[in-house]
Amino acid sequence: ISLRTVRLRDYDGSLHIIPFSDVSKFTNITKDYSYAMISVGVAYNTDLDHAMDIMREVCAEMQRDPVYKNLILDPIDIWGVDKFGDSSITLMGRIRTRPAKQPNVRRMFLLRLKQRFDRENIVIPYPTVTHIHENADAKPPILKGI
Repeated sequence: ISLRTVRLRDYDGSLHIIPFSDVSKFTNITKDYSYAMISVGVAYNTDLDHAMDIMREVCAEMQRDPVYKNLILDPIDIWGVDKFGDSSITLMGRIRTRPAKQPNVRRMFLLRLKQRFDRENIVIPYPTVTHIHENADAKPPILKGI
């Protein structure tokens, strides 16, 4: 921070230059710890307790991994069902990480979770559209002399 401007570099690399007189609020995601926010949709016929147990197991495996064990500060905190969507039930939670390490932890957690869900036959659904044509064999009406 200088006396004239605040310069902040965003996660995507963008540099924000803000006149110091305009700074009224500051968010620091690199002090002490961060959270990797986890949101995953599962099919409506999924055993939700089993899916959440797998989420806990995947996080525990990462905590034993030499690459991630020092990045993850606590076991995953699973909040449970967040919402009922059109094609899935969303489970929500968070993993407490070292400062600014949440993107790395989140990406690896989601990769490992997908691989584990595949092995356990837990479906992560995607929206589909079905077109229903009533009386598809009928001929369209004929319009006469307008």
